[in-house]
Amino acid sequence: MKRKVVILIILVGFVIGVIMYSSGGKINIFNVKFWIIWPSVIFLSSFLSDLFIKKYSIITAILLSLGVMLGQIINNIFDTIINSTSHSLLGMEVIGYLAILFITGLTALLGVGLSQLILFFRRRQNESTS
Repeated sequence: MKRKVVILIILVGFVIGVIMYSSGGKINIFNVKFWIIWPSVIFLSSFLSDLFIKKYSIITAILLSLGVMLGQIINNIFDTIINSTSHSLLGMEVIGYLAILFITGLTALLGVGLSQLILFFRRRQNESTS
């Protein structure tokens, strides 16, 4: 995979992670809660990125999850530097990060799987017409 593509996928995940952490669950679009919107954005971004790359599907999901976790951790570090008393329960935050990683990885894999399914049927249709 090209270095620019890797950086772009990690950057997309990073932006999603930073927005997710900084909003703190306050995003409410059309009365749809943040916890429904966040996995949907990850699903859509993994689906579109894998649909355009067409290779390395598992790596795409891993890189997107890595970007989200980097966004969460860096935002948490800056938040701890600014106000260290708000992060006194480190064990609970680690459990929260594991839950975020699980949800992010699962939805990214679902998006990648759907894009691979579409690419499979597209290749099969092209082979049958030629």
